[in-house]
Amino acid sequence: MQIHEAFKKTTGIEIEEGIKKAIEGGYKNAYNPKFHHYEISTFLLDSSFWIALGKSLEWTTRTEFLVPRPEWRCRWHDFVDALAE
Repeated sequence: MQIHEAFKKTTGIEIEEGIKKAIEGGYKNAYNPKFHHYEISTFLLDSSFWIALGKSLEWTTRTEFLVPRPEWRCRWHDFVDALAE
């Protein structure tokens, strides 16, 4: 699956909107829209990006697991799984 498709599948929003939301949530790494897919995938694999995105989108905690997990972590793992499809 392509990066953009995987991101949309796991978050419900486009990458560009996700970047804006992550910055609103406190993500500090600079983003240049001229980045290549390799550079985009680098920050999409950065946990601080997902933490900031979750903060901005007000994700909470998933409780369906034996040990509750932060929603951002579940979405991040879902994203990686979607890339593997």
